[in-house]
Amino acid sequence: MLILITGGAGSGKSAFAENLAMQLQKLKKSGNLYYFATMQVREDDPECQKRIRKHQKQRADKNFITIETPFLEIPYFSKNSVNSWQSGTGLLECMSNLLANLQFDFNNSENQALPERITGKILQLSACLENLVVITNEIFRERIPADSAMRDYLRNLGEVNCSLAEHAEIMIEIQAGIPIIWKGENFFHEVMG
Repeated sequence: MLILITGGAGSGKSAFAENLAMQLQKLKKSGNLYYFATMQVREDDPECQKRIRKHQKQRADKNFITIETPFLEIPYFSKNSVNSWQSGTGLLECMSNLLANLQFDFNNSENQALPERITGKILQLSACLENLVVITNEIFRERIPADSAMRDYLRNLGEVNCSLAEHAEIMIEIQAGIPIIWKGENFFHEVMG
């Protein structure tokens, strides 16, 4: 099952998504709980380090196996190892970081097809797991930036979000810690009880 969680900065989407992933794993009563961390650790960015520490503290003692993957390059998700992952539940945090990493990577020459490539990677990861919860940001209520690279980033994030929402069984927006279920309400209530 693919679940998309969106919300603004500080909306509570990370804590909600972690609890949802843990509930999904608990219902299955088997498999591991994976946390796919996409933020690049930058030693010269204290704000980035602060956010990483906050999220690490938030998920401490929750039995997540953390996989640092800023470009979603997961070589062990091969056809030979899929069976060991299929009963697992994954949480990918977060789509906006992953897109920024790929879009602004100086080695990336394929920005035109970037939304399709990212969506493909997410769907491939989702196919290897029992459940995948993907967190993304709702940043489209802000003013349109003057910088063309940032406008491209917003357009790409919008395309990825729309595509993932189309494929997801459940799509939830978090506002001030409150979930608004846009898609898959019956699935959601089955999971959360």
